[in-house]
Amino acid sequence: MKKCIDCNLNEVRNKRSSLCDKCFEKAFKRKVAEQPEQSWW
Repeated sequence: MKKCIDCNLNEVRNKRSSLCDKCFEKAFKRKVAEQPEQSWW
């Protein structure tokens, strides 16, 4: 498995993902919380 593009420590959640579980959770919460203009993934 490849490494997470965010923390670069943990392995990605699945083959299609580029984030690990922790970073995905963070990103998901952030996205839901503020709905950012730019999508960085």
